[in-house]
Amino acid sequence: MPNPHLTWINARGMPEGQGHGDIHRDQEAPMLPLMLIIHIFLGSTAAGSAIVVALVLGYDTTVPIVVAAAAGFLASIPASWMIAKRLAG
Repeated sequence: MPNPHLTWINARGMPEGQGHGDIHRDQEAPMLPLMLIIHIFLGSTAAGSAIVVALVLGYDTTVPIVVAAAAGFLASIPASWMIAKRLAG
């Protein structure tokens, strides 16, 4: 169900229903910006926590630290999606 306060613009720059080539978006499209904002904070927090864990465990070279940061950042993607889904209703 589209939001009545939004006007979807087609490829030619005309409002929906006026012309052809209208863009139809699924219902999860408005949730994406919220997820990205949450992921900025959650991803950096998880990456930093994973780096601290790697350092505490004695992995103090470049490769384990980068792997830990990437793992924390990537692991927060599903968590961000779930949180955004909950917040969006």
